[in-house]
Parts: sequence; C-alpha cells; structure tokens
Amino acid sequence: MLTEATKVMGTPRYMSPEQIQTPGEADHRADIFALGVVFYQMLTGEPPGQQLEPPSKKVHVDVRLDEVVLRALEKKPELRYQQASVLKTEVETIAATSLGSNRREEAQTRKEKPGESLLTSAPTNQEAKGFANIAFGLFLTGTLGSLWLLTFLQRPEIPMVAFGGMALILALILGLISWRERLGKFVAVATSMLLVTSAIVAAIFFLAYAPRRQAQMEQERQSFATDRTQQGWQLWRSRKLAAAEGKFKQAIDTMPGNANAWNGLGWSQLNSGKSAAAEASFKQAIAIEPTQPGSLNGLGQIYLSQLLMWSST
Repeated sequence: MLTEATKVMGTPRYMSPEQIQTPGEADHRADIFALGVVFYQMLTGEPPGQQLEPPSKKVHVDVRLDEVVLRALEKKPELRYQQASVLKTEVETIAATSLGSNRREEAQTRKEKPGESLLTSAPTNQEAKGFANIAFGLFLTGTLGSLWLLTFLQRPEIPMVAFGGMALILALILGLISWRERLGKFVAVATSMLLVTSAIVAAIFFLAYAPRRQAQMEQERQSFATDRTQQGWQLWRSRKLAAAEGKFKQAIDTMPGNANAWNGLGWSQLNSGKSAAAEASFKQAIAIEPTQPGSLNGLGQIYLSQLLMWSST
C-alpha cells in the first residue's frame, strides 16, 4: 500500500477510510487498519464487508480475537490501536492462553503418559493453520511496511525498526508455533534469515557510521564552544561581565580544553573583583596553552597587585 500527500495508491479493501478520504492526514494507524483486514480475511476466509461482523460469527475461532480485529478495523483512527506493540501484546496473550487451555484439554482426553509435559504438546491442526496464516500476514506486513517507511519517510530508521521489527518477531514466534504446517515452516525460516541479515547489515552500518558520527559530534561541540567564546568576548568588551562569565562557562562545559574560553573567564572574573577565581582560570588556560598571552598578562597583573599590596603593608 503506497500513499503520497495528494495521491492514493493501493488495494482499496486494505485501505483505511482516512487514506481514501484525506490521504495527507494518514499515519501509522492506517497500517494497523490494513493489518486488521489481513487478520479478518485470514480468520474468516473473506474480506470484511460493509456490515462488519465479528469473525467468531462466521467461523469457529476464539471470541477474544473479535475485539482485537474489530478494534483494528475501527473507522476512526483514534479508536484503533495507537501502537502496533499493543496489538502484538494482545495477540500474544490470546495465543498463549489459548494454547495452554487446549493443551490441558488434550492432556485430559488422551491421558498423557507418565513424564509427558504439557509444554511439549503440539497445537491442534486448526490452531497450527490459523497461526501459520497469521504469521504469513505479519511477515508480509513487516517486510512491505518497512519498505514503505524506507521509501516515503525522510528518517525511517526508528519507525522502521519499531514497526517492521515487532511484526517480524511476532511472525517468527507464530511460525515456530505452527512449524508442522508448511506455511508456518516457511515463515519461520524466511523471517529468521531476514532478521539475521538485517542484524548483520545494521552492525556493518553502525561500525561504518559510528566514527563519522563521532567526528561530526566533536565538530559540533567545537563550533558551539567557539560561538559561546566569541559571544563572551563581545559581552566582556561591553562590560557585561556577569553575562560574559556565563558564556565562557558554557564554552568550557562543552570543550574543557578551550584555552581561549578559560582566558576569557579569567578576565571576566578579574574585572569583577574575583582575583582568586581569575588566578585559577588563568592557570588553567596556561596549563592547556603555556604561551597563552592573555592569561600570562592576567597572572602578571594579579601578582603585581599582590606585590604592591604586600609592600604597602
């Protein structure tokens, strides 16, 4: 399903009302509507009609799925699931409790042999087929949805990982549960390969991108510190000493090795009558840059003033 600000493309039966009526306002909740259509069709064998009936009215399925499907198919986006993760959690909860209940019933019916565990019991054929179909739908939703995000968003990394990753992980889980079905086995293997490949590509991208990003951040810090230092000197020349001191401190917090900022801080403190603090700032500037002329001059003035004070006493 592909959308643009002034253009609608896709299969109408899978499109949410807002995609058809106001495509420019559609967001990720339109994908949740499409996922609801897929769920409904997988459960009932037919797409939802104008008069929407719960899936349990058409076929024998867990009635708890009715609420999940109908909520995903709400016409108003604000009434649907707001996050795919919430839908995923509810499906997982239903799947887990349904499996546990059915397995207990099967165990009582067949009188499990000594040592046989409920955890090793396989789902029924009907359950396996249903999980396999849902897994395949999630697999398609995760892959196609990620491609859509990658194509139409300027910075798709976070939503692509969140939406595509959750859909694929859920598809993998359901594929493993329905492993004895051919479709479930296909989804489990394909999803595993896709997730492993994505992890390898992400690791390579991170290793290649991290040094460049680190250098970019260092350059941004230097630029910020230089800018604050220049602002500090402008304020110092205007005799706005308190404001100048604040700017120099911002520059130092960003780049502690900025000798010019330490020098400016020293002069702002000295002119404000803070001789002891100014002496410490000048010494710090000289420790970073031994030939820093402004700081050497400032220390000289402080020492000369102290000498004259001692001689007068």
